[in-house]
Amino acid sequence: MLKGLVQKAASHVGLDVYPSWDRNGRSHAQRLRRLFERCDIRHVIDVGANEGQFYTFLRANVGFAGPIASVEPDPELCKVILDRKAKVPDESWSLHQMALGSESATLQFNRMALNVFNSFLTPVAGNPQNSVASTFTVQIRRIDDLLHGFDLEHTFIKLDTQGFDLEVLRGGPETFSRVPLVQTEVSFRPNYEDMPDWKDSMSSFQVAGFMFADMFSLVPATHGAPHEADCLLIRAELG
Repeated sequence: MLKGLVQKAASHVGLDVYPSWDRNGRSHAQRLRRLFERCDIRHVIDVGANEGQFYTFLRANVGFAGPIASVEPDPELCKVILDRKAKVPDESWSLHQMALGSESATLQFNRMALNVFNSFLTPVAGNPQNSVASTFTVQIRRIDDLLHGFDLEHTFIKLDTQGFDLEVLRGGPETFSRVPLVQTEVSFRPNYEDMPDWKDSMSSFQVAGFMFADMFSLVPATHGAPHEADCLLIRAELG
């Protein structure tokens, strides 16, 4: 009750009240809201959806009400998403069970001890949560094939593929020449063998016509240097 009274009082003077641990998430949401308005975003493609956390973030924190397409290769995680969809029906939320990459192919996929680390790549030793629990074969498609004929000029693409984001970029020269806004996960300390680092990521997206818009660490500031961060990129002509 006290929390509600504080929030209500703060709102009357134009302030937001939120937990200190959620400061980064709130800043991320506010920045996305402004960039969505700037770029007239009407559709979201969530590549590497896991259990649908980013869908919830967009609906609850960003306030985005448009269509969201979740792309996720792990059938176990797709079942979690389908169960969530059944409980809270949302006709503008779609699920696509597949992986995206540089070319159409089939490839072994690693399901890790903690599913947020699931990846095509081999994990670096030392983190028991990021260790291979099982493997299975998945079908890879190019994002250009998936989004052929789509309204790309009003689409935001979020990439979280655990070291495979640049492979998705390579499979989408048409897509990424037209979308105005992208979020990609960049690495400062590798979680996987032979994964691109933040310099590789920034350079590749710069070549594709994007410029840096913002960055949000995936760990609280009090926890030391992060392994990775979510990086927002906007087309250079819009920046």
